Amino acid sequence: MSQLAGRPVSVRVDAGIESLRGRIRSIDAELTEVDLGGLIVDHLLVRVPDIEIVPGVPPRVRFAGVNLAVTVTQRGIDRWLARERLPLRMRLGARGLGTAFSLDTLGLAEIETELAVSGGWLQLRPRRAGMIDLPDVAREFFSGYLPLPRLPAGARLDAIQHEPRELTAHLVLPGLEEPLGSGLAKRVRAHFFPDPDRSPPEES
Repeated sequence: MSQLAGRPVSVRVDAGIESLRGRIRSIDAELTEVDLGGLIVDHLLVRVPDIEIVPGVPPRVRFAGVNLAVTVTQRGIDRWLARERLPLRMRLGARGLGTAFSLDTLGLAEIETELAVSGGWLQLRPRRAGMIDLPDVAREFFSGYLPLPRLPAGARLDAIQHEPRELTAHLVLPGLEEPLGSGLAKRVRAHFFPDPDRSPPEES
């Protein structure tokens, strides 16, 4: 066990006989209760498949991509919304993600929404086109970004798995080829997080 993001990490390596030829089938890293900008991620699985050590001077490590599975629960969502004081309620259901807005003492009927990635930032979008009938607070929210850290460079949303009171987002990151040796971890981090302090773009 080691530490990552302040939480214990469980690592599994599937090497097999291919490792004799410089190939590793996959490396999995699992974490629980990870704090992602105030949102507690119940379970995070990082899988790097098909890793290859390329001979040369110096030798290089190469993999085609990284798969992430990020699971959040209704309890974590509720706590995050309260912490951020966002004027909405999000319901994690087996059929999808429902969002309702609070307008002072009034409430807005629940809207079917979905997650999306724009420029590395997470957004909520209505599943049905057209927001002309939505109040200003809802239109403003859907045109902005969720108050969460930026995703790694090149991340794309591959699939969403819905369960009662639980949601798992499956993300795919691009591959990488880097020389082995000192500073590898720093170079990999710089590749996926080239500008970690960058803020979301201003709304037009």
